[in-house]
Amino acid sequence: MYKIVIIGNGQYPDGVLSALDVLIGKNENIMAINSNDDHTQLQLEKDLTSVLQKHEEVLIFADLNGGVHHQTAAKVILENKFSSKQTVISEAPLGLILELSMKFLYMELSELEQNSFLEKAIEKSKEKMVYINSGMVEG
Repeated sequence: MYKIVIIGNGQYPDGVLSALDVLIGKNENIMAINSNDDHTQLQLEKDLTSVLQKHEEVLIFADLNGGVHHQTAAKVILENKFSSKQTVISEAPLGLILELSMKFLYMELSELEQNSFLEKAIEKSKEKMVYINSGMVEG
């Protein structure tokens, strides 16, 4: 079964975890790692290494693409190569995190199906974005 790890600045990971708890219920396979002054990049690297060593299948959601959390997760995965089923996704909206968490925690997918599903879900998520501006309404 997949382990879902949410990483990011401040309380962002706890906020996403809280929303997931409300939407799909508490799940011991979903965890948050908050970064602040007490939790350094080195500690994040150690925490992620520990999770990746213990779990062959891991989805990591990082708050910012190219940010320290994204870079640290990518570094740990690429340097250690614990498993081909360990992935980092950055800047994912809550809807995508929800969809992927449900699919990867509760469904059985082959590795080929997993990669295809990830790609399609990310693309579909981009299409769901909406822009509304008060100037769009004719008076």
